[in-house]
Amino acid sequence: MSFDYKPVSLEEYNQSLRDTVNAYYTHAINDPSMSREDAIKSTGEMAEKYLGAVQEFQEAQNAVVENNTEISQETMEVENGTVTETGNVEITSEDASVDNDSLDGGENCDDGMNP
Repeated sequence: MSFDYKPVSLEEYNQSLRDTVNAYYTHAINDPSMSREDAIKSTGEMAEKYLGAVQEFQEAQNAVVENNTEISQETMEVENGTVTETGNVEITSEDASVDNDSLDGGENCDDGMNP
């Protein structure tokens, strides 16, 4: 069995936790072994944790967005730098030519037939 990862938005995460707190409150208030004060107190503690979790989630999302923005800017700078440098490179026909004299039996060339 594998875990199927699905991205969650802040709104979805917030609503899911809120629903959990509300369900807990309904359960706690109807639990005959809990006093009304205990149900309210424990739900309040759970709600504080819920608010903290939503804030952490939001901060984590902001950090990811900022990090992705920085990476995109660095990539664009590198791409722009490469384009600029490539645009300034010039190759002349002399740089690209091959000296044929040394390939057709010149004094430093062995024809490959001698042992």
